[in-house]
Amino acid sequence: MRTTNKLFAFFLAAILCISTLGINADAQNTADTVTVTLKVEDVDSTLISEQVTLTKDDVKTINSTFVVESGSVEIPVLTSEDFTAANVLGKYITDTSDSPASDLTFSYGSPLYIKGQKTCDYFPYWSFRVNNISPADEQTGYGYTSDTCPVKDGDCIVFFRQACYDPNAGDWGAYTKYSYFDKQTYHTAVNTPISLTYSVDDGFGGNPSPAASEELSIFKQADLIKKVNTDTSGSAQLSFDQTGTYTITSSKLTNGIPENSHASATVVVTEGGISPTEPPTLTPGQTTAPTQAPSQTPSPAADVPSDKTVKKPGIPKKLTASVAKKAKASSKKVKISWKKGSGASGYECFVSKKNKKSFRSIAKTKKTNITKKWKKGIYYIKIRSFAKQNNKTVYSKYSRIIRVNVR
Repeated sequence: MRTTNKLFAFFLAAILCISTLGINADAQNTADTVTVTLKVEDVDSTLISEQVTLTKDDVKTINSTFVVESGSVEIPVLTSEDFTAANVLGKYITDTSDSPASDLTFSYGSPLYIKGQKTCDYFPYWSFRVNNISPADEQTGYGYTSDTCPVKDGDCIVFFRQACYDPNAGDWGAYTKYSYFDKQTYHTAVNTPISLTYSVDDGFGGNPSPAASEELSIFKQADLIKKVNTDTSGSAQLSFDQTGTYTITSSKLTNGIPENSHASATVVVTEGGISPTEPPTLTPGQTTAPTQAPSQTPSPAADVPSDKTVKKPGIPKKLTASVAKKAKASSKKVKISWKKGSGASGYECFVSKKNKKSFRSIAKTKKTNITKKWKKGIYYIKIRSFAKQNNKTVYSKYSRIIRVNVR
């Protein structure tokens, strides 16, 4: 069955390559760093929704992390030295997982397994969009796979589960349509209506069309607040009588198979004026975010935090690192532990091999310890706490730097 799945994944990847929609072939990024939005939508839930920063050094690390065994040789799955969609996903998994190579696997340039995905009765294929289009090379007309698709600063990358087989009908042509909202984040005030648009394409990057008469679900945390339906133009108006952060979701199942992919967006509701903190989501075909002024000037009563009202979480204390005694000489486990900082919801760990300079982020976690496999050498480690305040991430100062010698 696994062989059949991989063969079919290859077949589907070939079909996806016929897409003629594209992004500029000159999109290869010459900068040393990019920051993008990453979303991973499973059949009925959002697995990842984060901003990811990627450096050229990260790309090298990721390319050496995701490998497959061929006899006694490990072959890299990701080989591009440029910033690609697959590198962005690999960066997030590497930062948040103790075993990234098993929590993210690839087949023919596209994800085969992503940490947290559901087990389905039908065979699903992971497809992706960049700025809500199916990216293709404009010069050749062939679609990119995620490991070859160039991305640049400000892009929004969405991976979604695309059904390829309907066991009820015995049909290999049950392809999920890609669905999305016109923004990733909406801003409004209490009892101030906002309008949103929900669209779908044919799942292969064809022209999008309004998703008419589709049901949208609105949640506050895990509680379902209400449901609304889009009109014939795929639009819906929403209004909220309480402040807070709300999540809008939509997906459409037919006989248990997703007809439309799972889509999600966020609504931030304040008491006073609107103060957008994120650029608008790119519409299909855009490669640069437009400049947009706030639709209202924040009033003094607006629930907008200032630098004076932000309370930073406490600095993590008693940072230690221990090396496993019984381990392979080429790679040993290093356990890094610390005491939690007050008010922290998570921690970010950094490492350097250059005499306490050029630190890079290696993990974000809610736990107070992580385990890494490192080769022989001297490593310098530091961590910081972070917490969410008014839909913003606030960081503590860094902990003291410790030194660990892996022999």
